[in-house]
This record gives sequence, structure tokens and C-alpha cells, in this order.
Amino acid sequence: MRTGIAEDEGEESAREKVSTCVAEFVIDGAERRWVKPRLAYLLALGDVPPGDHQELMSAWRTFFERIAEKAPVVMVFEDVHWADAGLLDHVESIAE
Repeated sequence: MRTGIAEDEGEESAREKVSTCVAEFVIDGAERRWVKPRLAYLLALGDVPPGDHQELMSAWRTFFERIAEKAPVVMVFEDVHWADAGLLDHVESIAE
């Protein structure tokens, strides 16, 4: 929702919106270059970036932390009953 990507959005347009959103909230260039491909991958808009699952989750968390530095953040999770223990742990760590 934060990026403004619609469900039926074309891939190229969606990638541009991710880039714009990341640039708006992640000011540090090096951090932005690290977050952007990982966030794109988590949104099914890019190839698997280097690193492991933990690094993906760290990038996701960093992105939301940067947003929270500027404005309140509300996160809604659907179908949590399908989540594995690792995802639930990650959601809990973000809430902390």
C-alpha cells in the first residue's frame, strides 16, 4: 500500500513505484541500494538478491523503520494462520 502498487499493476510500473518509495524514505544511498532489490524481491518484482532469508527480513525491517522515522506506520497482515514460525518471529521483532 505504501508504494501505491495496484494488484493488477504492470511489473515495470510497479518497479518504478518501489524505486520512488524507497528513495523517499531511505535517504542513505548505500542503504537504499541494499534495501531496494530485497524489497523488490519480496514483492515478486526482482531476482533473488545476494544473502540469505535473514538479510531479506532485515531489509524489510529497515524499510519500515525508515518510514516510521517520518510518520506513523500501520501494518496489517492477512492470513496469518498460514505463516510459519520464522515469519511470525519476524513480525514480532518489527513490532518491538
